Amino acid sequence: MNARLDSLRKTFVGSRPWKCCLKRAILSPTFVTITNVADNGSGYFRITAASHGFNTGDAIVVENITGMPTLCVANLVVTRIDANTLDVQTIAYAGTYSGGGRLAASALFDFNYKLAIPTDWVRTLLVNDDIHGYEWRNEGSYILTTSYPVNLIYIFDQTDYTAMPSTMYDALGAFIAARLSYKLTQSTELREMLNKESYSASTRAAFYDSTQDPAKQVEATEWQDSRIAGILPFATDPMT
Repeated sequence: MNARLDSLRKTFVGSRPWKCCLKRAILSPTFVTITNVADNGSGYFRITAASHGFNTGDAIVVENITGMPTLCVANLVVTRIDANTLDVQTIAYAGTYSGGGRLAASALFDFNYKLAIPTDWVRTLLVNDDIHGYEWRNEGSYILTTSYPVNLIYIFDQTDYTAMPSTMYDALGAFIAARLSYKLTQSTELREMLNKESYSASTRAAFYDSTQDPAKQVEATEWQDSRIAGILPFATDPMT
């Protein structure tokens, strides 16, 4: 039952951007330092990076290696050799390792970086202010992106009920009651009644929540300015 209640709470919390359930996070890759690169004996790159954390079939992005420009790319599929060593499956060995380098998780294709979402994440609201042309995807518990850092605004799993306004707390209770009523009682009449109460409570809570932001100042438009100045932008008689 506790798992069911947790699931219902997350569903309700994620249904709209409740003010008490919003968080901001700045996401960047978790880089692992590369200490050596060599030929694996089969003509492919073998990378040494202590406690790299990757498994066979994962993809990585490699950066900042001196002497091996062909390795400094994203979407490299790897084979895990051990906890500190992995082979790159997709490009042939070339160059001479002269030092430096780091690696991080990448997507298998299309996106350079695979960034872990916070563990309390429920739903993504905004990424980098939705800048026009900025490419990203939400897949599983990751944000896939072409660059970083990522400014993330998200709905989190609010478990502190004292942080909820009373209207939201009441709406959550009504929502859970409505969802569990039929399973517990097999009463269609009770379910319909509680669904109506849940809808009303959620509407009240959403209205209260929407009034908590500061009022926005609306900039006057050219049309409004002309009206205030007494200059009509079109003919008084539309038939003329």
